[in-house]
Amino acid sequence: PEISATRGPATQARASRRFLAELITRVESRSPQFAEFARCLRLAKTLLDDGVEFATAVRVLGISGWSREAVPCALFCIAHSPRDFEALLRRVVALTAGATEATACMVGALAGAMHGLDAIPIHWRAGVEAAPSILSTARTLHALASA
Repeated sequence: PEISATRGPATQARASRRFLAELITRVESRSPQFAEFARCLRLAKTLLDDGVEFATAVRVLGISGWSREAVPCALFCIAHSPRDFEALLRRVVALTAGATEATACMVGALAGAMHGLDAIPIHWRAGVEAAPSILSTARTLHALASA
């Protein structure tokens, strides 16, 4: 069966906020060494909760390939624009300049897992090398995200 998104935008936005809150809690409880990373995640959630404009929030979070910036930025992007996969990825690529490969890769992978195969434009999926293996992995990830 095809993988498809099953949640509405409001439900996805709430789920994204809950996910960020839970992730912050887990990172903080893991080790004091992760305090700075947790602070960056908390900043992403605050920017999301405060309704900060997308491009401004991306600049505030940072656009480097450094995981402390790229991971919170990717999570913010997905939570901010949960529905239109192609528009989201195009926007991320346009805004992340030097860290395009890091941030866009994470956004694409996570958004694909969250929203399913049908969310990825068919013209992007056509002719992908090793498609059956990738599709199998995508189905597994989507099942986890939907649980």
